[in-house]
Amino acid sequence: MPTYDYECEECHHIWEEQLLIVNRNDPLDKPCIKCYNEGSIKQKIGVPLFAYDNVASKGHTKKTPDWLTDKMKVIKEKSPGADFTIPG
Repeated sequence: MPTYDYECEECHHIWEEQLLIVNRNDPLDKPCIKCYNEGSIKQKIGVPLFAYDNVASKGHTKKTPDWLTDKMKVIKEKSPGADFTIPG
């Protein structure tokens, strides 16, 4: 379900609601949830969340580059007892 951002033009309170697309204008006709002024709500433009999950795309692989693996080996040798694994 999409998330929409709203702001009261009177008190400038900003909040978000998860609503069906057909119900996205419902808060515009209701009083502010903080100051209770009617008719002062406007919908704000929201920025969608973007998350990079390291999915391999054309020309890229998930394999750890050799230079990074070599660097991690050197770090591990210089840090006895360090608890990390070298990705492979």
